Amino acid sequence: MTVTLRGRSAIGVTALLIAGLVAGCEDEEDPPQPLESSSKPAPPPTSATTEPTPTGPVEPTLPVEAEPETKEGATAFVQYYWQVVSFARRTGDVRLLSTLSVPSCEGCNGGIKSISRVYKRGGRILGGSFELKKAIPGQTPSGAWNVSTRVKVNRSRTVGAGDLNQNVRAGELNFLFGLERANGSWQITFLDVP
Repeated sequence: MTVTLRGRSAIGVTALLIAGLVAGCEDEEDPPQPLESSSKPAPPPTSATTEPTPTGPVEPTLPVEAEPETKEGATAFVQYYWQVVSFARRTGDVRLLSTLSVPSCEGCNGGIKSISRVYKRGGRILGGSFELKKAIPGQTPSGAWNVSTRVKVNRSRTVGAGDLNQNVRAGELNFLFGLERANGSWQITFLDVP
């Protein structure tokens, strides 16, 4: 099955984290290289990386820029979140991803479960990394934080997972994050498609 990122039918954040499907996306040309190759995306402005090593992808580390309770800190945390999502999709390891949100974040939990389902079936997700293109952070008068984002999702293919197998074209997606501070760290309270 091939899926394109277009239209207004929201399949949900769960599907996004597994396959890159969400409403309001525009098709882009597929990259010319095969999914298995490791292209060099623009390096993040921090030390966090998900670039593969000879032994596999490296788990991202929280950059110092993501620590303060500022607009810049909120933006850096959301960028780090997408790096962790990309890592989880490549490896099936969702442990770090699970620590970045509150237990009640349905969009976050659905995505984590979707990634886990693919790997529990012996499948893999090839490609489909996420790159933060634009972020508009804000804080409400009550102190709640939110970040409106535009994210580039690269082409992906899910293989070896039976009826979960699919091909997804590249595209750009909009997301709205709710954030809170807990014990001096950011946590995602909600992840939604506006």
